[in-house]
Amino acid sequence: MSAEAAAQVQLREVQRDLETIRYRLLGVRATLPAAPAELVPHLEIEEEMVASTHIRAVIETLLEDKIDPAIRDLRNVSFPPENA
Repeated sequence: MSAEAAAQVQLREVQRDLETIRYRLLGVRATLPAAPAELVPHLEIEEEMVASTHIRAVIETLLEDKIDPAIRDLRNVSFPPENA
């Protein structure tokens, strides 16, 4: 096996690990309730609800800006087009 092929095998493993992390993050996000202020504008909310909103926002940002692009990039380099 060439060094490149071995690297692609390892990158596929990393991709699977990131997909597992992605699903774990989605699971955590799903357990957090939407804050009433997210549903009703200008509603005063408790500090605890602000924390759940912040956590969900952090998870969404991680997924959109880091995890999903990394998974796509790893998939592209691990499974290059046939004509490349």
